[in-house]
Amino acid sequence: MKISIKAILEAHKARTGETVSQNALAREMTAKGLFCSFASARGMIYYNTSGKAKSLDIEMIEFLKRRFDITDMNQIIEQ
Repeated sequence: MKISIKAILEAHKARTGETVSQNALAREMTAKGLFCSFASARGMIYYNTSGKAKSLDIEMIEFLKRRFDITDMNQIIEQ
């Protein structure tokens, strides 16, 4: 399974006009305490978008749902 970070960021830009890069997202997740460093947050984003993750990070999904106002899990997870 993959978390479709690029699609989430593109949909957010289309909806609000706010551009959020993957690096900015990693910094936000670090600031919120999801990860202890920018490098680990960035690595987790890569790991999840590449489809290498064997399981989903629930805290990351909950953060994405709150941050980008997503209600449908199908907008987050690619199968």
